Amino acid sequence: MKYPEPYQSLTRTLHQAVRYAVTVTAFVLAASTAFADPSYRLEPADELRYQSLLKEFRCLVCQNQSLADSDASLASDLRQEILRMVQDDKPSDEIYAFMTERYGDFVLYNPPFKLSTALLWLIPFIVLAAAFYGLFSFIAKHRPDKKTS
Repeated sequence: MKYPEPYQSLTRTLHQAVRYAVTVTAFVLAASTAFADPSYRLEPADELRYQSLLKEFRCLVCQNQSLADSDASLASDLRQEILRMVQDDKPSDEIYAFMTERYGDFVLYNPPFKLSTALLWLIPFIVLAAAFYGLFSFIAKHRPDKKTS
């Protein structure tokens, strides 16, 4: 189809822009697959163990997300470190020891019960006991007296 003269240069420019956009998109897609991490190849059993470990550790930046769920750069670094240790066939106990030695018990979603974490484990029970005490004392204080006539 032949366009009038003023529109021919415009359509030529649009066609060039579309070709440019397609070329850039193809390049970006090719580059993203080329720079993908080829070292992330695990046996199915190791993959399950790796994913399980990521869910056991807390992101130190987000604090309410596991390493598997976090997008923080520190979480990415820790995922790479755990991946390396899984690929090196390190036992899970050694991975736990490495993480807690470096970042403390806070990195674990379920920290062990010991003297340094006792308050962390006991605070919910202390708050619950205080709430019950306050409720019962409030009820006892505001209970109507029973008078006999």
